[in-house]
Parts: sequence; C-alpha cells; structure tokens
Amino acid sequence: MKVVFVAFLALAVSANAFPQDYELENREPRIVENTIRRAFEAVSREIRERGWDPAQIINYELRTTIQPGVEVWVQIKDSEMHGISNFDVGRVNYNAVTGRLTIDFGLPRVSVMIGSAAAQVNHHGDKYDGVLSGTFLLTNLRVIVDARVTIGITGINFRSLSIDFRHGRIQSNLRLTVQGVDHSNTLNEFLNVVLPRWFLENKQAIDKALSDFFLELIRRILD
Repeated sequence: MKVVFVAFLALAVSANAFPQDYELENREPRIVENTIRRAFEAVSREIRERGWDPAQIINYELRTTIQPGVEVWVQIKDSEMHGISNFDVGRVNYNAVTGRLTIDFGLPRVSVMIGSAAAQVNHHGDKYDGVLSGTFLLTNLRVIVDARVTIGITGINFRSLSIDFRHGRIQSNLRLTVQGVDHSNTLNEFLNVVLPRWFLENKQAIDKALSDFFLELIRRILD
C-alpha cells in the first residue's frame, strides 16, 4: 500500500506542476502525459537519493519503555529491500475533449531480505519474544487509474477517480519463531495463499476504497 501511496503522490505532484497560464481551451494531451511521466521519474529519483532504494540495515537496535512495567526491545540485522523506486509507467493517455485521464503503472519486482529481526516484550516480568528471517518477493504489482479531470487556468480538478489494483504475485519464504515455537508454515501460507485469495475475493470493495481514499487525498493536496 505504501507503494501505491507514493505513486499517487507523484500523480498529485504532476497535477500541481501545470503552469498557471495553462488555458483550458489550449490544453495539450502531450503536455499532460509528459508532465505525469516526469513526476513519476522525480519521485523515483527522490526515493533513491534518500537511500530508500536500495534500503539496507546493517544493525539497528531499539530499547524503549512504552509504559511503566512494559519494555520493548527490537533488533534488525543484515536486512535489505530493493525495487520500490522502479516504477514501470506504461500507458498514460489524456483526452482533451472528454477530460479522461488513464494511467497504467506498477512495480515489476520488490524484494525484501531479512537477515534477522528479533523482538522481545517484557510485560511486568513476563517475557515474550520472536525472531523473523528469510525473503519476501512481490512481482508484477500494477495499478490502472481512470480519472475524469478538468484542466484550466486555476490548475487541475479531479471530478472522479477509479482504480484497478492488481496485487501481482507474492512469494514468501520467511522463518518465524515465537516463544521458541516455529510458525513459519502458518505465516507463509497466509502470505502466499490466504492473502492473495482475499485480494481476489474482495477486489471490488478494495478498488472502491482505494478510489475514494486517493480521490480525497489528491483533492486535499491540490486544494
């Protein structure tokens, strides 16, 4: 979901980047399409420059007290993530007559490798611990946006927004132990089988929720 959020920020940034003298009657589809592509490129570049792709954690440790008697310790070692900046922007079409804007983009491959992620909770002397390691791979995530927009001297206004979210393929090979008990099979079955099935069974509701959320988000950013 974070990936989709970043991509829609790119869309909002591109919408906000139109010149103020971009008259409605002179709007040019090529300008709209190229502006959106450049916005995706700018977001990708920003992610890389901030060191988020690839992201690497050699040794991170946190020890904190949530409230008196409840202490939490977390340590992440030798972990990395690749691919969140590699936006594949396919079709970008704008029809000046109907105001229809179509954008097809996605992430071909996002990989996560966890060397070791350990956590322990001390709850008034009772200790609970878990350790996670292994790999997670997400391939062919795609989002197709179908929007109705109005472009004029005051900028761009989104009248409607429809999202077709395709979660792609999940390949989880993680190892999880909690209190010394191996829960790896349960976790991997959930990520590889149960979660994709849930996405398919609830696709219509998910697409509507995403459409409503991001339409409101873009309107707030452009307001």
